Amino acid sequence: MQSLARQRISNRTHLEPRRFVPKTHICYFDSGATRHVFHDRAAFVEYIKIRPLSVKGFDRAVTASAIGKGSVRLTSRIAGKKVSLLLTDALHIPTAHSNLVSGALLANKGVNILSAGNTFTLFSGAITVANGSMRGGMYQLDVGITQSAQTSTPQSRDLKSRIGPIAATVNPDQPGFGTA
Repeated sequence: MQSLARQRISNRTHLEPRRFVPKTHICYFDSGATRHVFHDRAAFVEYIKIRPLSVKGFDRAVTASAIGKGSVRLTSRIAGKKVSLLLTDALHIPTAHSNLVSGALLANKGVNILSAGNTFTLFSGAITVANGSMRGGMYQLDVGITQSAQTSTPQSRDLKSRIGPIAATVNPDQPGFGTA
């Protein structure tokens, strides 16, 4: 069963969600993704609407539309401590079936991956920021999405001046750690 229906639009395939296929809040580490992608508007702690932006998928003929962008906060537990990872400049694509964390954007900010067998660890310097494992042929991150009760909507120029691919903190008691 396909998770997305295809609608032909002038030599392109545009992805549309099927109503009976549930979306997941799982976050996948994707070494081939060039942008962070989240389907749920509530995942964003900062958000701005954008003009629909055509985003190419697995090949040039498959597209989906991003309708917003902003910051998404992920949390994980490493050795009993809460680790917070702020992904910035993430796209809101409502038709996406799952959430993608771009390995390329993380690598550009100094976050590395160490894998062994079916498990992997993301780290910045000597600090582990997230763990994960191979599940169903995909690298699934062991993180949760921290949804704020009130998502802020900053002015476009303010968000652009602050936003970048990633920022990370080990916990609120350790300000200053970050890759941004």
